[in-house]
Amino acid sequence: FDFGLQTFLTDHTGHKYLSPEFFKQELNRVKTLNRAVSRKVKGSKNRHKAGWMLARTHIRVDDKRRDFHFQLAHDLCDKYDVLVFETLNIDAMKRLWGRKVSDLGFAQFVEIVEWVALKRGKRVIFLDQWTPTTQTCSSCGERQKLDLKQRTFACGHCGLVLDRDHNAAINIRA
Repeated sequence: FDFGLQTFLTDHTGHKYLSPEFFKQELNRVKTLNRAVSRKVKGSKNRHKAGWMLARTHIRVDDKRRDFHFQLAHDLCDKYDVLVFETLNIDAMKRLWGRKVSDLGFAQFVEIVEWVALKRGKRVIFLDQWTPTTQTCSSCGERQKLDLKQRTFACGHCGLVLDRDHNAAINIRA
């Protein structure tokens, strides 16, 4: 499986698992509640209530995300006996893409998948983060440089044209 920002997961068959991005859905409410908290007098009961409402919104978002991760982990463990993922540098990704990476919750998903797989007797394998899965052709093995903006992989050697994440998922499987 290949993690991505546009699609949460892509498997070797090309099936894409999308993330609902729960924090993005609640962003306007969070902004409104943050403003409400900052307008209240420090130490007042109204500020405490507004802070409690903001905290409940964050908890609700986290609960929805965790539920989605558990459902997806159970679905993947139903379909596959061995799950192979690439290791991600989450801190570097947060510096580049910020809130979106936090909203997707890759690290939490990996922990949940490991736990569900352990309970069901499935195997989870992690590839080294420096393995060039995205830049290597899944057909002929030719390696070429690929910018982050390029969403399709086009091999100059054998002519293979695939989605970038699908190509990486095939390479991870191999």
